[in-house]
Amino acid sequence: MKEKNFPDLIAGLLFTGIAIAVFLMSNNFVSAKLGLGAGGYPRTIAVIMFVLGIIMTAKSLAKGLPRPNFKIDKDTAVHLTAFLVVTIVYLAAMRYIGFLFLTPLYLFGAMLMFGHKKPSSAVIISIASSIVIYFIFTKVFMVFLPEFSLF
Repeated sequence: MKEKNFPDLIAGLLFTGIAIAVFLMSNNFVSAKLGLGAGGYPRTIAVIMFVLGIIMTAKSLAKGLPRPNFKIDKDTAVHLTAFLVVTIVYLAAMRYIGFLFLTPLYLFGAMLMFGHKKPSSAVIISIASSIVIYFIFTKVFMVFLPEFSLF
C-alpha cells in the first residue's frame, strides 16, 4: 500500500510548490476593478491548488512514509505522452479555432483517452463543461477566452 502513496506524495508536493510560485509571480499583475482580472484569477487558482496540494500530501503521509517507486508503466507513459502532445496542439490551435469550438473536442478526446466508457455521455459532458467554463471565465472572472479567427 505504501508504494502507491509515493506518486501522491510527489504530486502533492509538486502542486504545492507550483501554487506558491504562481501566487508569488502573480503579485505583479494588475488587479481589475471589476471581476478577478489578470491578477486575481491566478492568485485564486494558486490558493485552491495550494490547499489541494497540502491535502494530497497530508493524506499520503498519514498512511505512513511512502517508499520511492520509480517503475514506469509503459501504457501510462504512452497515454501521458500522447496527452501532452494533444495538449500542446490544443493550446497552439486555440488562438485560431477558439475556446468554444476546440475545448469540447479536447475534453472528449481526453475522456476517451483515459478510459471513459460511454462516448454519448462524454459528448454531453465535454460540451456542457466547455459552455460552463466559458461563461464562468467571461462573466464571473471577466477573463476573455480566444474566439474563432482565421487571421
